[in-house]
Amino acid sequence: MTNQISKFMLNTKQLLTKTTFSTIGVIIWIVIFYKLTREVVEKETLVIDINIAQYIYAFRTPFLNNFFSFVTEFGGSLLIIFTIVITAILLFKKYYTQATHFVLAIGISFILNLIFKNLVARPRPNISQLLVEKDFSFPSGHSSGATIFYLSLIYLVFSLTPNKTIRYTTVFISMSLIALILFSRVYLGVHYPTDVLGGFIESLIVFLIFFIIDKLPKSST
Repeated sequence: MTNQISKFMLNTKQLLTKTTFSTIGVIIWIVIFYKLTREVVEKETLVIDINIAQYIYAFRTPFLNNFFSFVTEFGGSLLIIFTIVITAILLFKKYYTQATHFVLAIGISFILNLIFKNLVARPRPNISQLLVEKDFSFPSGHSSGATIFYLSLIYLVFSLTPNKTIRYTTVFISMSLIALILFSRVYLGVHYPTDVLGGFIESLIVFLIFFIIDKLPKSST
C-alpha cells in the first residue's frame, strides 16, 4: 500500500512538472507572438525582413530553386494527404483519443492561421518571388502547417512506439523538414522571415496546449 501511494505521488509530481512548464511555455510564446504580430502590423520589422531575405536570395542557384520548390510542398497540399493517412491508421488501431487530438490540433492551427492572415493583412513580398502566392503573408501557412503536423507526428511516435530507432529517426526527419520548409518560404520569395517565425510560434502554442490536455488525468469512468 505504501509503495502504491509513493508511486502515485511520484507520478502526480511528474505530471504537475510537465504541465506547469508547458503552461509557462504557452504563456511566454503567446506574449512573444503578440509582440511579433504588433511589430509586423506597425512595419517595425520590414527593413530587417527585407535585408535578411535579400541576403538569402544571393545564394540562389537553379539546383536550390528546384530543391526548395520540392521541399516546400511537404508543408503544403501534401500535408492533407499525410493527415488523412495517419488519422486512418490511428482509427484502424483504435487510438481514438490520439486521432481526435491530432486532427483537432491541425484543424485549429489552420483556422487560427486564416484568422491572423486576414486580421494582419500583410502583403506578400514583391522583391523576387519564385512562386506565385495570392493570399496574405503573415503568419506563414506552410510554416504553421509543417510545425503542427511534424511536432504532432513526433509526439504520436513517442507515445505509441517504444522503438528508439523509429523515435529518433522520426525526430530527425521531422525537425529537418520543419527547418527546411520554413527556410524555403523565405528562399522562394513568398514570405518574410517574420512570417515564417510567426507561423512556427502560432502552431507551437497550439501543440503545447494539446500536449497539456493530453497529459491531464484521464477519467476512469
